[in-house]
Amino acid sequence: MVPELQALRKDLDAGKELGIPDGVLINGKGPYRYSNTLVRGGIEHETIKVEPGKTYRIRVHNVGVSTCLNFRIQNHNLLLVETEGDYTLQESFSSLDIHVGQSYSFLVTMNQSASSDYYIVASARFVNQDLWQRVTGVAILHYSNSKGKATGPLPDPPNDVYDKSFVLTQALTIRFVAWFSL
Repeated sequence: MVPELQALRKDLDAGKELGIPDGVLINGKGPYRYSNTLVRGGIEHETIKVEPGKTYRIRVHNVGVSTCLNFRIQNHNLLLVETEGDYTLQESFSSLDIHVGQSYSFLVTMNQSASSDYYIVASARFVNQDLWQRVTGVAILHYSNSKGKATGPLPDPPNDVYDKSFVLTQALTIRFVAWFSL
């Protein structure tokens, strides 16, 4: 076994917590530049190119070890259609918490103005409120007729990063489609 993994296992077996990740990547790119001094400049973010009026399936996986992520696309609704390989009753969300090991598929219709690009954000939940931007992945949704880059602040996460009732209420709205063979 790799020495670093042995040391990590020893720490975890002794009860030490993992802590929060150093960053979140989207398609291997990122992280968000929350600080000009702590995060180097010139970071390339994933750009998803889309056509106005079309609907796209977006698949999101949380492949982390310990951190729940809230996924959202600025000014767009996420129509949940599948999780873990099973179809769901379609439910619309402005953002969705994705727990460790979970996968979801959304249909997203490109029905917004192309005055600028839009942010796609995956940010940590249940971490120190002052640190959520440190644990944030950013990508860009680029309409083919966009007139400018995404600017301004990232879309806000749910009001309270520690709000367990938000998570439970959201999870309880997800219903699977029953399939029966005859």
